[in-house]
Amino acid sequence: MICTIRRFLQQSFRKIWPWRQNAPDHLNFSFCFGDAAMNGKSNTHDGGCYCGAVRYRIQGVPDFSAHCHCRSCQLALGGAFVTWAKIPAGNFSVTKGKIKICEKTPGIRRGFCGDCGTTLTYAADHVVEGQDWSKDAWFTAVTLDDPTIVSPQNHVFVSHKQPWITLPEGAPAFDTF
Repeated sequence: MICTIRRFLQQSFRKIWPWRQNAPDHLNFSFCFGDAAMNGKSNTHDGGCYCGAVRYRIQGVPDFSAHCHCRSCQLALGGAFVTWAKIPAGNFSVTKGKIKICEKTPGIRRGFCGDCGTTLTYAADHVVEGQDWSKDAWFTAVTLDDPTIVSPQNHVFVSHKQPWITLPEGAPAFDTF
C-alpha cells in the first residue's frame, strides 16, 4: 500500500513539474509516511543536500541535538542559528557524491555540497568542552529526509544569539556549549 502511494506521489510530482522528469532520490516522500514505512528499516535514515548531489545515511536516531547560535554557525550557514544533531561517527556514511570541506579554524571542518552549498556536517579533531568530538558525526538536522526524528534538547551559544530571535519560555539555553 505504501509503495503504491509513493509511486502515485512520484508520478504526480513529475506531471506537475515535467522539467524534473527524473525526480532526485531525496524526493522519496518519506516525510509523509516516516522513514521506517518507506524503507522497512526503522533504524536507518537518509538525508542530503538541496540539489541531491550529496546523500548520506545514518544508523540509529541521533543521541543529541541542539540549536546553535554561535557566530561561526551564523556566518557559515547565513542564518540566525542552525540545528545540529549527532551520532557516533561510525553510524554516518556518505552514499552519493562527495562532501566538500572548509577548514577555516585548524582542526574544525565544516562540510557542504560543492554544487548547491547546503551545509551538511561539522567535525572537530579535538576535545571541546570536555567531549571528544572526533568520535561523533555532527550533521544539520533539517537535511534528513525525515527531520522529525530529531528532538533538539536546548539552545547553545545564546551569548551570540541575534536580538531579534526570541527563545520559547523555559527552553534550556546556555551561553556557551
